[in-house]
Amino acid sequence: MVSIGFKGAWRPKGEETRHRIVAEAAALFNKNGFEGSSLSELMKATGLEKGGIYRHFSSKEELAAEAFEYAWKAAWDARTQDLDSIPNWGMKSGSPCFKGMMTL
Repeated sequence: MVSIGFKGAWRPKGEETRHRIVAEAAALFNKNGFEGSSLSELMKATGLEKGGIYRHFSSKEELAAEAFEYAWKAAWDARTQDLDSIPNWGMKSGSPCFKGMMTL
């Protein structure tokens, strides 16, 4: 079975569930920190039982690592999404500024 995932991408249902768990965990860890986030809060946020979460992750630490990576990528993408549209943006690979940085 497949479903429409985040941002409209098609993905298998299990993969979609895993992605949803990671996204909810990222928000929860961001708000409460790792130690301050409980499994029961994550269960409430995802609508899943304990087994539904641990079917996808072997530990809270594994989930936290993926949630951190997810949050980091989301933050990076949000901050860099339109940089190519900025005239003379100094970090384009062909720009003199970028070439100068590469020689430091």
